Amino acid sequence: MSAGFGLEDDAQLTKVYLPRDQTLVLKQASAKIEATEASSKVKLVTQIMAGVHLAAAAEAMSLGIKVGLEPTKLFEIISTAAGSSWMFVDRTPQLLNGSWTSSKSVNDVIADLVNMRDDT
Repeated sequence: MSAGFGLEDDAQLTKVYLPRDQTLVLKQASAKIEATEASSKVKLVTQIMAGVHLAAAAEAMSLGIKVGLEPTKLFEIISTAAGSSWMFVDRTPQLLNGSWTSSKSVNDVIADLVNMRDDT
């Protein structure tokens, strides 16, 4: 809203993330950074995206179950669709049958993200 896109379609949200200076992406992509700095930033983005994909998987399944769809059939449909992700295919069965095998808890992931933020 504050960026002036309030009356536009939700897809316009991407404009908030686009730089006003059209050369900014090239400048940032060309900038020299230390390998350790790049590595920590890539790890941070990877962990954030994993969390986003996991949350999206849980939300999709929760919505489907809430409207009365059978979870196993819903999983079969979504997991074979073009928009599916590895996180959805791997983690959703664990969420559905209560056998979470990830070695990290939600609190562990949050702590990792906070620590990485503090390091950058």
